Amino acid sequence: MHPFIGCAVAEIGDENTGEISLYAYRIIYQLLDRQVFILAIAHKRQNLKNIPIVS
Repeated sequence: MHPFIGCAVAEIGDENTGEISLYAYRIIYQLLDRQVFILAIAHKRQNLKNIPIVS
């Protein structure tokens, strides 16, 4: 997977944080020094403000 293929996450507002959709889920990830860190896997209907994501 190419790390820049995802979209920006509006709820987070960090240019190094992105998301990709997989079925009914959002995979939220962060790019740091050429490494990809998975921050959360959330259902698309779930409000991200209710999930503690450290970025």
